[in-house]
Amino acid sequence: MESTRTVQAVDVSKDRSLMDEVLAVWGKLENKEVFVVLVAAWLALFHFLGNSTFGYINSPSMFGWVLSIYDTTPDDSHGRLIPFAVLVLLWLKREELLAIPQSLWPPGLLLLAGCAFLHWTGYLFQQTRVSAAAFFLGLYSIFGLTWGRRWMRASLFPFVLFAFCIPITAWVDPVTVPLRMFATSVTHFICHGLLGLNVVRHGTQLSDAASGMDFDVVAACSGIRSILALTALTSIYSMLAFRSTWRRWVVFSSSIPISLLCNIIRLVCVILAADFFGREAGLFVHEWFGFVTYAIAIVLVLGLAGLLKESAPAAPPASPAP
Repeated sequence: MESTRTVQAVDVSKDRSLMDEVLAVWGKLENKEVFVVLVAAWLALFHFLGNSTFGYINSPSMFGWVLSIYDTTPDDSHGRLIPFAVLVLLWLKREELLAIPQSLWPPGLLLLAGCAFLHWTGYLFQQTRVSAAAFFLGLYSIFGLTWGRRWMRASLFPFVLFAFCIPITAWVDPVTVPLRMFATSVTHFICHGLLGLNVVRHGTQLSDAASGMDFDVVAACSGIRSILALTALTSIYSMLAFRSTWRRWVVFSSSIPISLLCNIIRLVCVILAADFFGREAGLFVHEWFGFVTYAIAIVLVLGLAGLLKESAPAAPPASPAP
């Protein structure tokens, strides 16, 4: 009878819905009231006094400012998905987090005050990106204040991903210009030097005499968008797929060369399509081939991860039979 009751209990737990699981985890958390009050106050501060750049985006909300940037700057639009990724990662780590003793950590209040000062500085000097960084750092501080320093340490990586929510493309011109020059020179070398096509390079411009197509590698074609997106993806994937730190860093670091390689593949394909099938074909490849290069990038990351595959952890020795 005892074994029957045990099996029944296990079956019931397996049938529990996601909402039941969420409520069960929430019920195991201490200091919930403190957490809810602090988060609500923090959200209200950044909604009503989060943005002072009214001449550019007429909204007092830092969230409104960020969403407006996402709408107008595709290179930053991946930031919409990051909060969901953070929630998923925290959910996957729930058992590890719940195993850590929970207690209020007073130094977290000093960290939160420092984040409030950072936001005040960004608000005063109309630097909403600084305020956005202060907001995410403040959430992390609330996590530690409510549940302790060990909780902060265990949840560090999910919160680091919030860095990808901060719009940065307006600040990356010093990076995109060298990327544009690199992509243009390598593409010209492949098409003209190796394939013998009559392609002429002028700075970041490529001219194909056969098709009459002039192609300027602008900032959007520099590869910065794919670098940001693939860096976010590889950081998440490496943390989920590997236990060893060096493997995580290898996969994470591969995002930059893989992004540059795939961007050059895309540019070469544009030139080849225009040279062999005409200008319209080149424009079509330019418009739609980005999806193919993203797929190539993901395959390359998965292939690298397969080469670095970790051996399964050794099973614990079986306990002797009674």
